[in-house]
Parts: sequence; structure tokens; C-alpha cells
Amino acid sequence: MCQGNKKIQHPVSLISAAVSCDEVNDPQPNTLSTEVVRSDSGQAGTTTQTATFTYSCNNGYQISGTADPTFTCTGTGYGISAWQGGTVPTCTATGVQLPPPDIGDAFSWTKDGTVTYGGQHTFYMDKSAGECPGRYRVRTNMSWRNKTPASSSWHAGENPPTGAFDSLSDSPWYSSPASTCSSSVDCNLELILEVPCSVSIGRFGVQARETCCPDRSPTEMILSGSSDSGSSWTQIGSISGVTWSSNNETQMFNGDSSQGPFSWFKFDVQRTGTSSADHVMIGNLYLFTPTVSCDEVNDPQPNTLSAEVVRSDSGQAGTTTQTATFTYSCNNGYQISGTADPTFTCTGTAYATSQWQGTVPTCTAVSCDEVNDPQPNALSAEVIRSDSSQAGTTTQTATFTYSCNNGYQISGTANPTFTCTGTAYATSQWQGGTVPTCTAVACDEVNDPQPNALSAEVVRSDSGQAGTTTQTATFTYSCNNGYQISGTANPTFTCTGTAYATSQWQGGTLPTCTAVSCDEVNDPQPNTLSAEVIRSDSNQTGTTTQTATFTYSCNNGYQISGTANPTFTCTGTAYATSQWQGGTVPTCTAVSCDEVNDPQPNTLSAEVIRSNSSQAGTTTQTATFTYSCNNGYQISGTADPTFTCTGTAYATSQWQGTVPTCTGE
Repeated sequence: MCQGNKKIQHPVSLISAAVSCDEVNDPQPNTLSTEVVRSDSGQAGTTTQTATFTYSCNNGYQISGTADPTFTCTGTGYGISAWQGGTVPTCTATGVQLPPPDIGDAFSWTKDGTVTYGGQHTFYMDKSAGECPGRYRVRTNMSWRNKTPASSSWHAGENPPTGAFDSLSDSPWYSSPASTCSSSVDCNLELILEVPCSVSIGRFGVQARETCCPDRSPTEMILSGSSDSGSSWTQIGSISGVTWSSNNETQMFNGDSSQGPFSWFKFDVQRTGTSSADHVMIGNLYLFTPTVSCDEVNDPQPNTLSAEVVRSDSGQAGTTTQTATFTYSCNNGYQISGTADPTFTCTGTAYATSQWQGTVPTCTAVSCDEVNDPQPNALSAEVIRSDSSQAGTTTQTATFTYSCNNGYQISGTANPTFTCTGTAYATSQWQGGTVPTCTAVACDEVNDPQPNALSAEVVRSDSGQAGTTTQTATFTYSCNNGYQISGTANPTFTCTGTAYATSQWQGGTLPTCTAVSCDEVNDPQPNTLSAEVIRSDSNQTGTTTQTATFTYSCNNGYQISGTANPTFTCTGTAYATSQWQGGTVPTCTAVSCDEVNDPQPNTLSAEVIRSNSSQAGTTTQTATFTYSCNNGYQISGTADPTFTCTGTAYATSQWQGTVPTCTGE
């Protein structure tokens, strides 16, 4: 509709439909802790509606919290709702339940009129199996609904005290209708359970009747135990101010497990929830021994470790039927054989006793690596390994053999023993042996070949060189007399390894010696001439050890005495010096003149006569000759002239002088 220029819009009504929650997939009611199970299904509801979910526990566990929490279908987003707001209970481990859950229903017990308590006959049940086998007996000090005598059959509507302990059927125990029990009046009702074993109690439970009247369940009660057949009692638990909200509700309470053990247990019911006196109704009473925990420290199986196995964790906790992972490793040098993280189950082994049971792995030794392990291969300078292929696993030993490069010798043990030693998990290395070192050996300047392999005429002119492998030394050489160095007179030698623990001076070049020449002109011996000796040759050549003939003669009037052609040897007299030596230079001896035949004294002019004879003399000597004249003549000159024995040629001398003449008188 339009009004003026305005467009009028009518409001539109939007109606949203509530969405449904999903009992199968919504998180909160389906997020279950360990051992919790949902025991229902089919809850339906839309936003703001509520539903009850029911939970239970696996065997050996009991509900902690409300077994039937209420969840609300709660909007969590546009068009989305989920069951929320309830608290899912948890499950706690229970110990052994007494009587056992399979003890039998209330009417399968045997009535026993021979054993009474408080004027009432008792009931017993024999159990041959389970953790507490033997006879169970129930006593009470108060009559019960539709009671029948011990000698008669059960009444169809009877609610005997055994109904509080059968755990199997809806056969609750009712006290007598004449009971004055209420929320304000003490009941003074006793229910006693005798069991065939002595135990302590960790928890106990009370269950309301399945189909009616939860307010008639105990709100105050004392649980006591006796170890002397009921003569004395010790309180081990109590309840007070308990409220009951639903049929079949079970509530659990803690007992004092430090008391006992006991074999008689008395439930002393004091008050119920009704405001006026009425029956006491109990669906079931439960006794539980303390939760049996396994002991990760002392239980045998997880702690029975074979050689080299170590536990590498702690703190595992669990009760019977629970599991836990134990973690194992190995000492250094070993590796796991089997599962390193086996699962153990807390397993009942006896009454009130459980132990962790499972399979512990073993450890096997790992091998060492002779090629790559550091210690046996960390070689100092000049050390060499002279073996290979050592094999061994952790704790085994092996001998390694070492040597040295040429020119070095072992310092230490050449064959040390190494132990295959664990250094980390699954790792071992050869360790513990001491790798030897190598020390340089000394060279022998006296006996090593190279510096002492001297060619002819070479002489070493030093000594005392010392050095070890790789060191150097200078050796000095010279030559015998008459020779001179060819090459380096001071070569350097290196002390060089030639074999294990052996080194020799090597690498230097020994010089040689060459003969030097003699000097025929200036060498003394062949040129040292005695008087009248003359050399009659020249140009002799030769070097040390060579020979040459020298020729000698004499001045006129003299003759050789000795060999005119002696042989001289070129003889070394000092380093690089040789002289002709060894020959004998002859001498010259004066020859005689012949006074008979020599011309001059015997060449007489006319009328001259010699008047003497027998003059003797040798070259350079003088003699007086005497002359005269024939009769009638007289000497002109000296009658007694002196003649000199004068050399006239080699080995020839003649008397020479002036013969007088004769003149007539």
C-alpha cells in the first residue's frame, strides 16, 4: 500500500524450527575416558530439550560420578545443536567383589537352622572357584518380609537377607514390616556377611531397590569387620546424610583398607530416608577389596632384565586388567632384540595380588668397526697398521698390529689389545688399547754404505755425524796426496729410512779424486844435481803414480856414478800436489889423467926430456912435471911446470900445462 510518495512495507514474520541433537555423534556424551562405556542409545531431542544418558564400566571397574547424567540439547551455531551440559562419569578400578557377582540368586542359598544369629536362622553358599573360594554365610538380627522357617521352602514373596548379596536378580532384602526404621528413628538392623578368606576392604557399595522406594534405602550405616568370628568389631567405613534419588541407584563409599584383614563384615543400618517408620529396602550390598595395583618397581617380569638390558622409564601405574607401556633400552654397545616398548598387562596372580606381565626384550652386542673406529686408527706420524679384519662385538677383544715406516721403530707395544667397548646405544668402538708411536732411528756414519763407499784415493776427513731419520748432516771428503777433489768436498746426506727400524745416510754424492801432474822442471828430486852432474833431457810428463825416465850426464872430465837414466814416479806429497820422486839422481866422479899418454905433458920440443914420472891426479887436480934438456942445452921456461888434470870430454881429462923448451948453451 502507498501513502503519498511513501511505500509502506508490512513486517514479515520468520518462524525458525528447532533443530535436533545427534546422540551418536555429538562430542560431549560420546567423549569417554578409559573403561567407560555407554549402555544406552536412541536419545532424541531438539534445542532446549533434555535427555538422560546411561553409562557403565568395563568389568573390574565401577562408576565414579552419576551413571545417568542429564544432557541438554544446546544450540551451538545457526541451525546446529548438540547434547551438552551433562558430565560423563569416569570409571575407577575395583578390587575383588565379595560375595562374587556369580554367587547365585537369593533363593539358591541354603537355609541353615543349626546356625542362628539374633534369633534368626542363617544362610550359606559354597563357592568352589574364584579368588576367595569356600563357604559364604549371611546373618541378620531382624526378621524379613514373608520369612519362612529354615526347614520349609521359600515363600514366593519372601525377601530374605541373601537378597542383599546376590547381585543377580531383583530380589531385594526387606526388613520386617514391624521395623521402626526411619529418618529419625534408629533401625538397629544388622546384616553380617561371613566370607571364607581374610581381606581388607577398600570400597563398599549400596544399591537401592530396582523398582521402588529409594527413600527406604540406608542414609546412615556403619560397616565393621571382625577377625574373631564377631567377638569384636572394628569400624572400617560409614555413610551419613546419603540421599537416594532413583530406583536401582548404586552409591559407592570408601573403606579403610588399612584395617584388617577380616573375614566377618557387619552392615549396621541406622537410618533410612523415610519420614515415617517403614521397611528397610536394600537392592544389593557390595564389598570390594582394595584396588589391586601393579608395582612397576618390584614386579618381577618387567624388572627381570637379561644382561645389558636397562629400563629407560618409570612411573607406570595400573590396576588389574589395565595395560601400560614399558620402555627398554640397552647399555652402550648393545641394541634391542625384540620390542623396545612392550605392553604389559596388570595381571592377577593371586588373591589381592597383581603383577605386570609381558615380554622384556633382550639386548644383543653390536659389532665394532676396525676400519673406521677412531682409537685404533688414530695413528701418529710414521705409524702404520699392518693388519686388518679384526672382528668382535661388545666386550670382546682383538689384537691390532702396528709397525712403522722405514727408518722408524715402535715405541710401546706393537700388538696392543683393544676391547670392543659400548659408547652409545647400538654403538661400540674398539677402545682401551694404546696405539704405539714411532721414533726415528739413528743413522751410522761409520758403517752406512753411501757415505763410506769411497772411490780410489778419496778419504773422509771428518767423523761423528749424528742424526735420525729425515735429519741431514754434512760429510767432508779429501784426497790422498797427489790427488784433488772432483765434485763437492762437503756433500749433504739425509738420514733415510731403508727398512723397519733401519735408516742410512743417503742422498749425498761422494766426490772423486783425480791425479795431479808432476813438474819436471821444478820438482826438487830430479833437479837436485850434485857437482858436475847435468840433466840431458826435458819435457817429462805424468800424473800421480805414473813414471818417467830422466837422463843425466856429467861435465867434461867426469863420469856417471850410478844410473844415467833413473826412473822417477810422480808421487803425491800433499793434497793436490805431486812431485817426481823415487829415482836416484846419479853423481859424477872425476876421471884420472894419464901422465904417460896425455898429450900436453908428453909433447916435448927438441932436446927437452921429462925427468920424472908417475904423476897421478883426477880432474881439477894438479901435478908437477919435471923437465930437463939434453946435454948442451939449457931450460927455457920453468923446469917444473904445474899441470892441471883438465876435463876435455865426458869421462875424459888430460894433464894440461906448459912444457918448457931447451936452448943451446
